[in-house]
Amino acid sequence: MAATGENNALCGAKVCLRAFVLDDVDAVTRACQDEEIHRWTVTLPWPYTADHALAWIQTHPEESRDGTAFHFAVVDRTTGGFCGSISLERSRSVPKQAGLGYWTAPWARNRGFASDALRVLAASAMDLAAVERLVLVTMIGNVASERVAQRASFAVVSEDPSHAYGMRDGTRYGVKFWQRTAGPA
Repeated sequence: MAATGENNALCGAKVCLRAFVLDDVDAVTRACQDEEIHRWTVTLPWPYTADHALAWIQTHPEESRDGTAFHFAVVDRTTGGFCGSISLERSRSVPKQAGLGYWTAPWARNRGFASDALRVLAASAMDLAAVERLVLVTMIGNVASERVAQRASFAVVSEDPSHAYGMRDGTRYGVKFWQRTAGPA
């Protein structure tokens, strides 16, 4: 189970998940200049500006209050440095189910932060949003994201080689659908 750290952050072995604050705008903007984030996260605008980051962060309090989505900054548990983002969004059509999404800043990759963040949020999802099943989608070929999902005990339930996911410029993407139950793995 995730431990609660300072400022009610959800903490794992390597990271803490905390609410985004306006001071995160620069780090989010800098991270979202990365071509790999845009390659695999097709819903982000390009070019990504500080105005995009600010507008996105400003939506979080209302979404948390109404229980539709919970967005967290992923920070290094030791240094407090910004590492990325992870979100849980309740399904509008499937009761007790939520989708998860994450990205890691280029300077924080390959250090186990994303896997730890996903485990922490999955373990806390029932208490946070009263959901029982967690799902996520990875684009086929995003091996790093697939490893994150596997390390957090998600299993592939299906694949779609031509899914309408994101649909940037009408392009369809091959995706894998993953799921696991909420709570500790």
